[in-house]
Amino acid sequence: MKRWTRHEPRTDHLVDVDQFNTEQVAHRGSMASLDRTQLPPLPGVSVFVPEAVHDMWLSDEDEQTEVRGLGVNSEQWLSITTRNYSGQAVECGSITLNDHKGGMTYVEWSGAGYVNAMSLLSVNNDGTMEKRIRLRVLVNGIVVAHSEGLLQGLESFRIFGTVFLPPGNHTLQLQAVGLPVGDDDPLSNDAGTSTIMLYHIINSTVFVFARYR
Repeated sequence: MKRWTRHEPRTDHLVDVDQFNTEQVAHRGSMASLDRTQLPPLPGVSVFVPEAVHDMWLSDEDEQTEVRGLGVNSEQWLSITTRNYSGQAVECGSITLNDHKGGMTYVEWSGAGYVNAMSLLSVNNDGTMEKRIRLRVLVNGIVVAHSEGLLQGLESFRIFGTVFLPPGNHTLQLQAVGLPVGDDDPLSNDAGTSTIMLYHIINSTVFVFARYR
């Protein structure tokens, strides 16, 4: 049986100033004198249940390939162009969260996006608007993270959010939605057979961390 003190109980229940210090010194001395066989066993993989309290998914989705312009020149990506895009949501990747045990889930999408931000006239010719592409992450069809958009040139992005999920397999989608070319857009009348890049998503990576109940 463990003894909590080296001193026998006193009838008046009083302690002196050195009582605690004496016990601490004795305790440290007894632990230091143990060899490896007398120490408590260290925890190993055998004491853990795989994925008992959390789980992670990491996937490199690279570049979007759902909308590819084959008429671009060699200096451009096979991308969303002024001719092949009408404003629809473009799938930039999809993964399945298999065997999710249910609980709060963090999702993060990072990568880089290109936007050809040349201005276009509004329908009534009373101002200009710039192109932009909005980004969103959906789980089971519900938006859990979004960005109002990349505005011009090539820039990196990182969007994230959280969602509480029930147990089961869940589908995660990465989507990009841009403004299409308008009737008054200077890019709407491409000369000859040339095709101009409009949007593209590259270097996509999605990270998911689930903390189970």
